[in-house]
Amino acid sequence: MQFGRIFGITLRIDWSWLIVFGLMTWSLSGAPGPFAHLPERTRIVTAAIAVLLLFACVIAHELAHALTARRFGIDTASITLFVFGGVSSLRSEPNSPRAEALISLAGPLTSFVLALIFFAVASVVRVGDAAATAMLYLAFVNALLGAFNLLPAYPLDGSHVFHAIVWHVNKNRARATGFTAGMTRAVGGAFVLFGILQLAGGYLVSGVWLELLAWFMLRAGQAEWQYEMILRPMQAMRVVDVADPVGASLPLKANCQAALDRMIATQHRALPVVSNDELSGMVTLADFAKLDGRALDDAAVTSIMTRAADLVSVAASEPAFAAFQKLANSSHSQLPVLDEHAHLVGFVTRDTVIRSLLFAREQQMLGPISRR
Repeated sequence: MQFGRIFGITLRIDWSWLIVFGLMTWSLSGAPGPFAHLPERTRIVTAAIAVLLLFACVIAHELAHALTARRFGIDTASITLFVFGGVSSLRSEPNSPRAEALISLAGPLTSFVLALIFFAVASVVRVGDAAATAMLYLAFVNALLGAFNLLPAYPLDGSHVFHAIVWHVNKNRARATGFTAGMTRAVGGAFVLFGILQLAGGYLVSGVWLELLAWFMLRAGQAEWQYEMILRPMQAMRVVDVADPVGASLPLKANCQAALDRMIATQHRALPVVSNDELSGMVTLADFAKLDGRALDDAAVTSIMTRAADLVSVAASEPAFAAFQKLANSSHSQLPVLDEHAHLVGFVTRDTVIRSLLFAREQQMLGPISRR
């Protein structure tokens, strides 16, 4: 749900935030909460205001990331509040360890500054007053938020600082992601163990919360690793870089017997029908069912082929990953690749995808290769 814009950045709330808002307000206004000494009505109102201010602090934390990223030429599409806090959706990624470290540190530093501000405000307000209690609570939570975010585990800010350091040392972004994913598993495992101890000691809420955090970290670490090894390499590739060459094809005047003979000879289940290098259509083995008993020699291949206008095709200049997604979402085993003049330049197949991913993964692991 979109609820505003600030500095040109869209602010959104995930539905899970509404649940957290209710639970936190109920928890803070309860008897063991920080506002237990206040009258019941004041307690509920103060708790609700404190939670709203806390999420305003989360927005400030994310804005610090966004505005620092803007200094490095990186725009932020949106900031979203959800069950575990907030996330800034950057339109691109830092292209240097220094940029990644500074963007990542901006959030925790902002939380620490807010903690000092709230503590200073609380010190000049009457002790025991609702406002003083709320300010002390916000000072504590912001300090905790800043410290927690410095843990070297995905998706926390500390993971990106750790990643930047390793990236700077070994000069290989993919290997740095691998190290950070391993660190995430270690931190997540520690949270799992601590959560089990909490549950064994009878602390149900804190134990469950630690287990949820551990699950979230482990999932995030796996996602970052998959992104680094699969999605990032694909962003740099174009379809023309990975497409298989045309190979065998059929002229527009070919009959179905010639088409079948060519398929058997080349062991291709599908062949393009071309005219002056321009794709006219595709014929597959399944298309021969359209003959309805007609002789192969008497039927033109154009009578059974799928015409180019009805084919799912990809442009040679498209990102490779977008073409792979289009192939996955189609019922075809291959997609024709066309240049800007609608000339057939190759095909994207499932084998293309596998080969490209394996090559990209090996290239990521090897890092940049110098040329003489």
